Amino acid sequence: MCKESQDKLSEPRRWPEERHVDRNWFSLTIDRWTFRYMNDILDRGKIRDDVPHLTHDDLFPVPSTMRAEFLSQQFRSLYYQHRDKKERQLITTLWKMAAPTFLPAGVCQLITVACQVALPLLVRELLQVLEENPKQEVISEGLPYALALFFTSVLNAFGNHRHRHLAMKSGIVMRAALINVLYQHVLQLTPKGRAGLTSGEVTNLLAVDTQKLYEVAQEGHLVWSLPLTVILVTYFLVRTLGWSALVGVATLVLFVPIVERVTAAMMSIRSERVKYTDRRIEISTAMLQGIKVTKLNNYEESYRERIEKVREAELAVLRKEMAVWATTLMMMVVSPVLATAAAFTTYVLVDEDHILTAAKAFAVLLLFAALRFPINYAGRLIGKASQALSAISRIKPFLERETREPTEKSALSAEDNEPLLSLRNAGFEIPSISNNTGLGSLHLSLKDGGGSFSVGRVESHVKRGEVLCVCGPVGSGKTTFVSGQKQRVSLARAAYSQPDVVILDDPLSALDAGTSKIVFERLIKSHDAFFSNAAVILVTHASHFLHKVDRILLVVEGSNKFLGTWNEFLAFEPKDKQTIRAVEFMRSSIQDGDDSKKKDGQYEGLDHRNDSVGQDTKIGGNLMSVEEREHGLSSILVWLLWFRRAGGFSFLFLQILFMAIDRFAYVAVEFWLATWVRGADEPVEIMGISFEPQTNGIEAQYKYLLVYALIVAVSVTATLLRSEWAVTGGVRAAQRVFHSMLARVLHAPMSYFETTPMGRIINRFTYDMEVIDVLLTQIMSVFLISCSWYVAGVVIMCSILPWMGLAILPVTLAYWQLLLHYRRTGADLQRLDAVARSPIQAMISEGLDGAASIRVFRKEHNFLSRFYKAVDTNSSALLCFISSQRWLGLRIELLGSLIVLTSSVLVISLNQVWELDPGAVGLLILWSGNFTITLGFLVDSFSDVEAHITAIERVDAMTSVPQEKAMLTDAANAVPDSWPNHGKVEFQDVCLRYRPGLPLALNQLSFVVSPGQRCGVVGRTGAGKSSLTVALFRIVELDSGRIMLDGIDLAGLGLSDVRGRGMSIIPQDPFLTGTTLRECLDPFGLKGDGEILEALKTVRLAGEPADLQVLDTPVQEGGSNYSVGERQLLNIASALLSQPRVLVLDEATASIDYETDAFVQQMLRTRFTKTTLITVAHRLNTIMDYDTILVMNEGRAAEMGPPKELLLNDKSLFSQLVDATGPESSKALRNMVTA
Repeated sequence: MCKESQDKLSEPRRWPEERHVDRNWFSLTIDRWTFRYMNDILDRGKIRDDVPHLTHDDLFPVPSTMRAEFLSQQFRSLYYQHRDKKERQLITTLWKMAAPTFLPAGVCQLITVACQVALPLLVRELLQVLEENPKQEVISEGLPYALALFFTSVLNAFGNHRHRHLAMKSGIVMRAALINVLYQHVLQLTPKGRAGLTSGEVTNLLAVDTQKLYEVAQEGHLVWSLPLTVILVTYFLVRTLGWSALVGVATLVLFVPIVERVTAAMMSIRSERVKYTDRRIEISTAMLQGIKVTKLNNYEESYRERIEKVREAELAVLRKEMAVWATTLMMMVVSPVLATAAAFTTYVLVDEDHILTAAKAFAVLLLFAALRFPINYAGRLIGKASQALSAISRIKPFLERETREPTEKSALSAEDNEPLLSLRNAGFEIPSISNNTGLGSLHLSLKDGGGSFSVGRVESHVKRGEVLCVCGPVGSGKTTFVSGQKQRVSLARAAYSQPDVVILDDPLSALDAGTSKIVFERLIKSHDAFFSNAAVILVTHASHFLHKVDRILLVVEGSNKFLGTWNEFLAFEPKDKQTIRAVEFMRSSIQDGDDSKKKDGQYEGLDHRNDSVGQDTKIGGNLMSVEEREHGLSSILVWLLWFRRAGGFSFLFLQILFMAIDRFAYVAVEFWLATWVRGADEPVEIMGISFEPQTNGIEAQYKYLLVYALIVAVSVTATLLRSEWAVTGGVRAAQRVFHSMLARVLHAPMSYFETTPMGRIINRFTYDMEVIDVLLTQIMSVFLISCSWYVAGVVIMCSILPWMGLAILPVTLAYWQLLLHYRRTGADLQRLDAVARSPIQAMISEGLDGAASIRVFRKEHNFLSRFYKAVDTNSSALLCFISSQRWLGLRIELLGSLIVLTSSVLVISLNQVWELDPGAVGLLILWSGNFTITLGFLVDSFSDVEAHITAIERVDAMTSVPQEKAMLTDAANAVPDSWPNHGKVEFQDVCLRYRPGLPLALNQLSFVVSPGQRCGVVGRTGAGKSSLTVALFRIVELDSGRIMLDGIDLAGLGLSDVRGRGMSIIPQDPFLTGTTLRECLDPFGLKGDGEILEALKTVRLAGEPADLQVLDTPVQEGGSNYSVGERQLLNIASALLSQPRVLVLDEATASIDYETDAFVQQMLRTRFTKTTLITVAHRLNTIMDYDTILVMNEGRAAEMGPPKELLLNDKSLFSQLVDATGPESSKALRNMVTA
């Protein structure tokens, strides 16, 4: 790299407004108006030979007045200054924030309006000079007008692009302010405030509605500039054509109510589509967040059908929306043609003396063209404004939802003799089914036992050193840790936060006896425990720890039945039956105090290698994959992909055909107009047909009008066909892309979801699909139109004046060079904007899932700081991108001004040699002016397409994600319909690792479970128990070995047969699918309501008598409105309905109280008599009467046999596990075996 280039890279990167220290006023002004400061970034994208593409570090930091934290504080100070909610005005607040940039944009727009009105008038004067002056006077009379045309075009370019830049900048301010405040609101919502909210709705607020406000800000000044333009242009039309011009204006005005009605219909259709979009996002998000449960239960097809059904309804509405949009586009194109035809018809018919001259005709054409945009765009502006108002109407109620301000740690204090936390006559509204499990205990806590995980590594959640319990990379959501590890990380995070009050909701449920004892002693109850100086509320079903706590609170049916010490509890004599039963059960399971004297070597047979972290422990290794993005130019393959998805060759052929007919008819209209004015005082012959001069009266004018009307009719029809066909292809492409992505994502392996941030995947289903559905369809249509306009313009100008080719060629080459200089960097900037949205989406998902945990640990500030940084990164990328667009657009229009100057000067000069036809000259100047617009549209639309086609690039990348093995079994390995008919499970030397490079989770594991046997799987946390279930259901494919089910090797079957035929699992992380209890229990609709209700009664989740309406009880996403225990019971009810041949329970009763657990165990014995049960358990009392016990250690079968035989050997690992529960409990467990 040369020294000059290195110097450029080393220069400080700052926006012009922040360079006031080292730059003078004139230099700053030039920077602002020419966007010269973007040369730095454009050069970086071009000269960085060592780096293949731009990064966020290459961009300007976001200006200090646009930083997220500043905007958030400014918004809150303005909006919440009123205590009365009715006085809070969201629109007023946004206006005050955007005004510093929005008001100067208005001045620039005023300049633009003046130039746009002046240009047609200058063309009229130039044509009059050519018509009326002698040849020798043309140059002296016409040159000033030619130069005026040029300078007016230049001024119009500067005003237009400065206005657009400032307006977009104000939109970024509003978007950034809102998205920050909304995220902060999400973190502070109370349970009451969250009621009725779905992640789909919140995601739409932050991703879509804030974007609508950004878009409408770009066009805010059109509210006053459009009417002003209409008034000025109408005045000059009347001055040019007389009162006949008002007929043409009236024709355009007639389009306003039509466009308004069409736009209103489009907005109504869009509102209908948004409902389906929200529903699709909601189902897709639930599917993705519960992807492991989806795969374990073979729900992929069920989810696919549900999502596809909603998608089909969404697309049906989208087709209507795009068809209506195409109609509005057609109106914008043909309205000035029809208005001009009406005006000319009236002009020549009302008075025989009215002769249509070139000066009048082409000036009127240009004036009506200038009038087309403000009149026709009024409907679209109203539509965008209504979208913004609709967004505000959704955002404002959300901001008024109940929140809880973050509590500072120093705010909690108490004297030694005073309670730090007290509840008196407290009442709690519990939105769940009435039963023992879940009544009272969960709703006293602020977070469930599973904790909440965010993307990162464990080092992000716990403190290094002694607090660290588990280390390793954390995947997206909760996908990479088993339940015990997740609970230990949550406990470590609580220890790190050093709380004054800590509420632990059943954190020991997923830990084995030895580990739970270690955790209890080190964290809760010892002289040097981490929580020794905190008030601890331990919600637990582990009653064998009760004698070690200071006070016991017994909650039965949501009421306080006992509060006192351990000794008082022993003397407690309850009166009601339910409390008596609960107390007796708790007393029978409590170990005595001698277990603390247990020798250290009692637990020595089990692996303790993960119990502590030494000084040499490494924390690192980022599991999350970096989001891939192509750099520089979009590959031609991406364009071809869109065309292929849109319909392939047949789509492209018909599109080109319709465009050719459309352009031919449109050009024919203007050519006929040139012919008409040529016949002002002499006859005209076209294709052997003679037309009399206009001076011959009305009859002569009728012939011109008739041909003109026919050509206009053809042009209107062709325009409509072209527009409708283009959007049809766009919708078809959106349909096919989504279908492919959904199918591939559903069948991606779990390793993909563990290494890919969930926010990135959700972003593909939300923002990127919105771009493909709507925006890409529209801008691709505009691009194809621009291509046809460019070709038509070159043909017309060169056919009228071949010398124009000498100007068009270099200008076109200059355009191309500009595009090449911009294209790579522009595409990179767009991609950086898109990539910067994924972390925002990921943090939104984290905030929704983990808001309770974030508040509990008082980490709102940490998360907000991260979010502010992510928003600033996105705002910086977006601001640089729109600035680069204005850099390009300004230079394109300046080059176009050269075409205008060249054509007018050539006409004036050549008129000295040849007597040029005024009609042809008018047509030439008309198209030279349009050529600037055409090339601008072409380059802008090309850049827009290339920028947004990256969405299809990103979505298409999802279709190349790795896939699981085949879902269906091939004919050669087909199994009988009755398989599995016995339920014999056999592991043969099974080896499994989760990803290449990781150690074996299962190492030469071999065991057999006979048909109908009940097999308990035990071992300390991390021994490989849950990996056994992963292998059995082929969530991860084996490294080696075989798993046989009734003599059939599962590896040879399709995954739908492995997971969906006769084998079910109740996982340790219960996740409910469906929106009602009926859908959760019977997702495929195979059972009757009576059977479903009976299953609910069996697991005590429906009382007697029970109404069928209970089946329609709503289920929030993942079952978040139910406790973990309730969700586990609902999974058991689902298993009761399906009666699988093999049922795996992976710590399935860990979050259920002991009494309910005992009931469930009895139900399993009686209701699943022909089912092979494989139960992974930490509660040894639940499996002591099983037929066989498998003890896992280091991924191997350490020992296996009937519990009685294993307990005969005091040195066996199973004996050590039993003894680790304490002498009293050990005695009770052994008695269960010998009884």
